[in-house]
Amino acid sequence: MTLPKKFQKPQQHTWTTLDVRVTDNKLILEERKKHDAARYFAETALCVIVGVLLLGSYLLFILPEIHLLSAYRGVSLPVAMVGVALVLYAFATRGSKPQVGFDKIKNQIWMCKLNTKGRARIVTYFPKADVRSVFILRPNAPFKDAALLARIKGKADPVTLLRGGVDDIEAAHSEFCGALRDPGTVRPVRPVLKVNFRTPRPGRQLRTAAA
Repeated sequence: MTLPKKFQKPQQHTWTTLDVRVTDNKLILEERKKHDAARYFAETALCVIVGVLLLGSYLLFILPEIHLLSAYRGVSLPVAMVGVALVLYAFATRGSKPQVGFDKIKNQIWMCKLNTKGRARIVTYFPKADVRSVFILRPNAPFKDAALLARIKGKADPVTLLRGGVDDIEAAHSEFCGALRDPGTVRPVRPVLKVNFRTPRPGRQLRTAAA
């Protein structure tokens, strides 16, 4: 499918710290992590530890010869191990790769953090009408990243959308603001059904008696 000319701008910029995906109805921006391999290894290691804890709790529950270890100070050790495993799993898969996007059909912005599987546990949505402004926070030092922020209605402090190189943040700011200002948002319209109006009934004629 051929994209409109206004959506060809991301191809004119070499993105080094951000990833951009553009479709007819959505603009998606993601941070490109420098240590994706280390993050994937840490998440995988925590998931392995979770599996070991779950297996250990199961063994403690079914093996009678280690029944003495099943309780410690009134707390069931298998239940405690399951609780620790669930907390570790929630921490490992919480997501750490920020993503922000704009849906032209729904006229709303979303923010989330992706895990290594590309999934987000918590997604925050903002209507387009609640976005007061989008601006850039430039770093004080040249080796630090810039930030793309937005002022949202109902929030006292600006919301950080993305962080990255100055050039990438400037390009993302241009693309994001261009998508928000785009008047070509098309909303699906429900078909209008024909209505057959009833023929009005003739009013009753009052007969007057002849004098």
